[in-house]
Amino acid sequence: MKTKIVLLLVLSLLLIGCAAGKLSTPITMMGNNKDMYSGRIDHPCYFNIWGDICDANKGILTIENGPNGETFTGNFVVVNRTAMSSTQGGAFVPMGNNAIAVGSVRSESSGRVDMTSYWYATGSKGSTMKCEMKAGSGHGQGICKHSSSAEYEILY
Repeated sequence: MKTKIVLLLVLSLLLIGCAAGKLSTPITMMGNNKDMYSGRIDHPCYFNIWGDICDANKGILTIENGPNGETFTGNFVVVNRTAMSSTQGGAFVPMGNNAIAVGSVRSESSGRVDMTSYWYATGSKGSTMKCEMKAGSGHGQGICKHSSSAEYEILY
């Protein structure tokens, strides 16, 4: 009986995990002729005991009505080259006639934030788009190059 309950619990968690939601980030793209195009990045989310965990460093970027009325879709990824450093140590503090106070110390630091995001897309009419964007905390800005050699600014 316990085995059946455990199996039903595992099966229900798998089904809930498959139904996990998505986090969407809006994007804006603008051409030299000042035409504006809107789209979104759908980031994958995974279910765990505490709720959905979404990965903002990757996803599928889609522009439904892009240049020449074409729909563009493709993989989006953020590459993080930021150097991180972490140290940890112990602290012992004498307290006069009382017991020694014991604690731990942790320090974290990072160098200059260096993140770049990329989007490689294929259009519904056969065109391609290649974008490179400087990324920050959940936002980015850069240039997209269309296969026709047109360039677009992109912001998310």
